[in-house]
Amino acid sequence: MAPTANPNMHRAYALAIDRVTARLGRDRPLAEVADAEIGAALTELWACPRDPLPLSPLPCGTESREVLLQMNGK
Repeated sequence: MAPTANPNMHRAYALAIDRVTARLGRDRPLAEVADAEIGAALTELWACPRDPLPLSPLPCGTESREVLLQMNGK
């Protein structure tokens, strides 16, 4: 059996998918969402010119603290 990611990783991925889904529209079929739209949503949520690591798993701005608290179950 293949190993699975730990619960924290699952939670982080679930939060990321939930944020992108909310940005694109929860009721839209995935087949109708263009790759460019997904890329734009990811860029809007996580790209930050002041961040030395633009591919940081946490979003930029004031929401970062809230995401950390959600990930830690608080």
